[in-house]
Amino acid sequence: MRALLTLFALFAASPALADPSGRLYERALMAEADRRCGLFTPEIRRALAVGRIQARNATLRARGDAVRVEHRARERVAALACTSPDLRVAAGRVREGHAGWAQLYRMDFPAATSGWRADRTRSAETRWRVVQTTPKAALGLAGADAGQAALYAVARFRKAETPASARLRVGRRTFLAASRETAPVVLSSAGKGRAWAFRFPPAAVQALAAASTRDTAELSFIRAGRGQTRSVPIEIGDYAAAQAFIGR
Repeated sequence: MRALLTLFALFAASPALADPSGRLYERALMAEADRRCGLFTPEIRRALAVGRIQARNATLRARGDAVRVEHRARERVAALACTSPDLRVAAGRVREGHAGWAQLYRMDFPAATSGWRADRTRSAETRWRVVQTTPKAALGLAGADAGQAALYAVARFRKAETPASARLRVGRRTFLAASRETAPVVLSSAGKGRAWAFRFPPAAVQALAAASTRDTAELSFIRAGRGQTRSVPIEIGDYAAAQAFIGR
């Protein structure tokens, strides 16, 4: 039961305190115990999901076997009784750790060189909820309600370079923007030219969340009759964790 008793630091522990596969094992173990025994509230369950995604991605980036680690966690939980005193102690410590995590309204989630910034603060106005910003464009979830945020690409173009549409390629799937509009100031970075916002369909959000942490998506802007005008690599990294963090 020693492994269970180390979980009091599940949310607050520094990544340096354990190797990625060890962190994945801990988070998967408690998530599986919750699935089997109904230990936590929806808020704590979401926090566990975020931590589990981050640990799984870190394990994959380190070339570890995430499937095997999570299988071990499921086997361990299957041998435990829901009434186990050690399990109750571990669950209590997870709840204590969640109290601090619940006060986090903004978090950064890594990728290879860039990353995603997540914001789940309450707001009556549209804002970036999850965004990766590059010198050429920004891609992410935006909206007043974090849980209902839509996927947008935002970039500035001089009048002669204004694109008619945008395209996002994630793995073998390609998505065309469903609409184009002038970007709200809050979503636009400083620069020359007019800022345009391209909204992608919900299926593109699902594809990003399902993509491998080591993958790179391609965002392209297309001028009518002239093909692609700008191509922007988007690193997947911990996008899925960032999306889960905002409750999307």
